[in-house]
Amino acid sequence: MMLYRFVLIAIISLLLTSTVNARCYRRPANQNHCNGAIDKITFQEGKLPMIENEVVAISDTCSLIVRNLHRQVVTKDLIKSGVAELFKQCPGKCGSVKVPSNPKPNGEPEVKSNNDCIKAYNQIPIDSQGHLTHKSKGPLTQMGVTFGSCTLALTSTDGSIFQLNKKDTAPIITKMIQQCDKKPGSVNLKGTQGPNGRVFVHTYSSK
Repeated sequence: MMLYRFVLIAIISLLLTSTVNARCYRRPANQNHCNGAIDKITFQEGKLPMIENEVVAISDTCSLIVRNLHRQVVTKDLIKSGVAELFKQCPGKCGSVKVPSNPKPNGEPEVKSNNDCIKAYNQIPIDSQGHLTHKSKGPLTQMGVTFGSCTLALTSTDGSIFQLNKKDTAPIITKMIQQCDKKPGSVNLKGTQGPNGRVFVHTYSSK
């Protein structure tokens, strides 16, 4: 007997509205199994790690995919509410749902100094061509750097490796940091090997 793992997709995005509209698919899905998949996700201080823009968790017949392309603060309760809403609108079926996320919930700490974010970016090493690299010198598709009160995360949106020139992008990233001051900030840049990819840069409190 072959066991098929059906797919449930929960997409976390920057929707300002409180309305949640699900898209339903024909294949069946088990809500209890999907709730079990949520329990298998690893959270950091109750939130998805900011350096991850997609998380996949499997339990029994459910494969749960959580996409957080805008690097919002995503809690376990937020994912649970998204799954519950999906099954409310699509009883017993697979589907996808966009869940409203507050980019800065009450109590979320701010960066103490935006200069920490600039220093975090400045400490990223470069290769002989001036491209961002890492101590391991291996291909980069994501990385996180912390200095003082600020963490700066970079992620390739299409999974292809970075081809980001540090000198060329520094003014853009610095401008974003200065405009956002002590609040979380983000900007997306050209700079991936894939023609459809972007490098998503996000700053947030390291505390």
